[in-house]
Amino acid sequence: MGHPQILLAALLFLTVAARAQTFSPQTSYDAMGGIPQYQAKPNDLSYIGVLGEKWETDKRGRRSSFMHNGVEMSISRGLQGGEAKPQTDTTNQNCPGTLLWEVSKPGVAYKSYLFGTFHEVDADFFATLPVAVARLNDATLLYVEETLALRRDTTHTPETGPWNQEQWETIMNQDQRKVFSAFVAKTGIQKCYRTPPAELNIRLENIYFLFICDKETRTNYDIMDSRIENMARAQSKTVFSLDERHDNLLSREAQTLNSLQNAKYIEADISLMQAMLDNDASGCGVINDYKKFALDYQLDQEAGADGITRLVKRNSTWLKTLALAFQREKCFVAVGVRHLFYKEGLISQLRNRGYRVEPISLR
Repeated sequence: MGHPQILLAALLFLTVAARAQTFSPQTSYDAMGGIPQYQAKPNDLSYIGVLGEKWETDKRGRRSSFMHNGVEMSISRGLQGGEAKPQTDTTNQNCPGTLLWEVSKPGVAYKSYLFGTFHEVDADFFATLPVAVARLNDATLLYVEETLALRRDTTHTPETGPWNQEQWETIMNQDQRKVFSAFVAKTGIQKCYRTPPAELNIRLENIYFLFICDKETRTNYDIMDSRIENMARAQSKTVFSLDERHDNLLSREAQTLNSLQNAKYIEADISLMQAMLDNDASGCGVINDYKKFALDYQLDQEAGADGITRLVKRNSTWLKTLALAFQREKCFVAVGVRHLFYKEGLISQLRNRGYRVEPISLR
């Protein structure tokens, strides 16, 4: 799992500097020639993942719990004494063993589909799911969180609030400062100090999942959502964004956090930095759980009071668009799988609007 110093530096620069869109993807890729099984091709790696979401490692080293603004929520329930195993009974609504859900409603002529993505999982994984691919092929519209065109549009990009080394040094403890300093020294990227903790967390998480995890069969570094979008566009399907530009959302949030909230993000930042300094892939278990469909959607539970306010707000905003679209077209909706979880997720909210939302087996 070794990574040359120049590689890690290139990755961090690529991710942190992405918002300014000042880099050449091809040039950045050329600096990554040491990646095993890498295929040089221009791509867009500025995607920041599911906004505000962080993964924490449990005692077995598996990232099977989800942290959002300091609130812990389980993504899967591992079997006692071993790894999480996929459920195969699609009548079990909480653990249906699938990533795909069919949406229908009496009086509506069209069936649509929800697919839960994991943005940084090897994009080739989607092509191994023929049932999901068939539903995408049959749809007339694709909805994603953020289209490639929107992601690259920097016309109205807000400036991130000021952040500097003094602020980082003031809020970090001695141990955290050592890790941060070691990480910057290894990568040579001073931009870490100029990036707010919440934004840096997303950049670091993106790097960790893309370049530390899921490497055995990876031949490229496409984002899964972008791969699905490209597949749809290749068939001349219409693709829409459900969100505004993610960098705008992230920048606004970073400027509203107080010192306690920033401290929580810093804890997560330091954890990710240490993992990458150690070339520690023990936090990659959550990807294995996802690829095994070993997810607990917890549809009978509330998401939590303050921990995922923005996630819930985004879901509610999306529903205004999707509820209308589902009545007019065959739609395929590919969004981060976390948006399908809980009573506040897309599945439960659609059911509350009279839609029938049922799991579809991918096996």
